[in-house]
Amino acid sequence: MSSLASNTVYMTLNSRGMPGTFHWGVFVTSSPPRGQYYHATNKFGGWQLEAKPSSNVLSSLSLVLVYRIGSLSSQAGRLDQVLRAVPANGSASLRTGEAFTCRIWAKDALMALHNSGIVTLSASIDKLEKQAFALARRLETKIESGEGKASVLDSDPSSSSSSSRRR
Repeated sequence: MSSLASNTVYMTLNSRGMPGTFHWGVFVTSSPPRGQYYHATNKFGGWQLEAKPSSNVLSSLSLVLVYRIGSLSSQAGRLDQVLRAVPANGSASLRTGEAFTCRIWAKDALMALHNSGIVTLSASIDKLEKQAFALARRLETKIESGEGKASVLDSDPSSSSSSSRRR
């Protein structure tokens, strides 16, 4: 069983119950498995940002993948402010013009953290998205059937943590 690293940013992909579709979010650890979960949601009507503490993100039955993006820099004190500034109101991405989804918000949020010097992306955001999606697609059947648990994987193969960690 692997553990989450302290002071680290992760991209999360949760099953939506329809193969090949995921709910995307950002999880930031403080004292693992505790941390803060950020995601765009429309469960209350219109799109909005939901930021909430999590005592154990890995306990979510719908969680498929926790994809390590990187460690927090000394600029981490601004993280919450930066993430709350990323529009989550359903309007098109200011960065790319793409139609709004939780996936687009998560990508924009990670880019905002990168551009603010809070975390350094190991690859382009589009490459990270494609890698995370491909990994989640391979894992989702076992999660959906109740035969597996979420995987914690690293986006940077040169990182000291294993890229095949599973909880």
